[in-house]
Amino acid sequence: MEKIHQRRSLQLRDQQRAWQESPEGRKMLEFRRSLPAYKEKNTLLTAVSRNQTKQLKNNQFRATVEFNGMQIMGQPCNNKKSAEKDAAAEALQWLMGGNQAGHEHLNHMSMLLKKSKKDHN
Repeated sequence: MEKIHQRRSLQLRDQQRAWQESPEGRKMLEFRRSLPAYKEKNTLLTAVSRNQTKQLKNNQFRATVEFNGMQIMGQPCNNKKSAEKDAAAEALQWLMGGNQAGHEHLNHMSMLLKKSKKDHN
């Protein structure tokens, strides 16, 4: 079973790399790099390593990231590293506005920028 998972993981990795090298993938990655939240990626990853990761009663782990005074909790995972990655992904998704569109996205970014400015004053 483990070999099947490894093989599938390698297939998915190869598919992702091929997509990233395609014109469509390059265009999407270029767009992502232009987003304000992308510039916060390293900050988020650093925050995750400094924040809490707890072992749950079912032997899974859950990490919490604090960013601009907000706590963002990841999903339960089978190991600590996965829990930390999930919490970082949740925080990054929140920073990028999640699945919001239109004026909701603008309100989200506005709130984020206001919090950042308060912290820097």
